[in-house]
Amino acid sequence: MRPNVGNNVAWGSKVYTDALPAYEGLSRQFVHSSIDHSVAFVRGVVHTNGIENFWSLFKRSLKGTWTHVATFHLQRYFDEQAWRFNLVLGGTVGSRITYRQLCAIDDAGFMGKR
Repeated sequence: MRPNVGNNVAWGSKVYTDALPAYEGLSRQFVHSSIDHSVAFVRGVVHTNGIENFWSLFKRSLKGTWTHVATFHLQRYFDEQAWRFNLVLGGTVGSRITYRQLCAIDDAGFMGKR
């Protein structure tokens, strides 16, 4: 596991993993923190929710969007999903929506159109 991470992740990157023993030793090359899911799912900024979300969306696409997937094209499907995922995430950086905007509450405190 460590050689694969080492070959694909920039030296010194922050790497968050679950507590799988195969990830031990990553702290020699990376800023590594892990979360033991038998104890908690989030500890501050340490969680695996992002990558779990990515794999969930990828598997859903394999079953629903791409109904026949040839093994030799799997990398292309993966690349497309990664592009889509990164595009959406990139569009959310620095963006936020307030409760007032979400519910269309005007300055007088009324919700929606009158």
